[in-house]
Amino acid sequence: MGSRGKSNDNLKWASDLERQYTMAGNRPEGDGWMTFKQVREQIGCGVCKCRRVIGLAKVAGDIEVFHGSEKSPTTGHLCRQIWYRPTFPLLRPDDHLPLKAKKNFVRINSKK
Repeated sequence: MGSRGKSNDNLKWASDLERQYTMAGNRPEGDGWMTFKQVREQIGCGVCKCRRVIGLAKVAGDIEVFHGSEKSPTTGHLCRQIWYRPTFPLLRPDDHLPLKAKKNFVRINSKK
């Protein structure tokens, strides 16, 4: 007989699903971790420029990346989240990049 013929007492799947949604998530340990939005607010630039800055900093080894999960403030469900921890103080995009990344950043932003 199929699952419809069984008793409704066994709702293990429902409790498993509830536990999944009430988990705290997988956040990075330690201090200095920021979400993309926080990084963008701190360096004061737009989305596209911030993505380029983070990408160049990753290539240069100047920023750590952590892929985890966190509860969404809107739905309360677990969502994937990426945190960044720079190994240098975040200032403005042109001020804080290392020399190698600055050369690449200037090449990306040049009109030529």
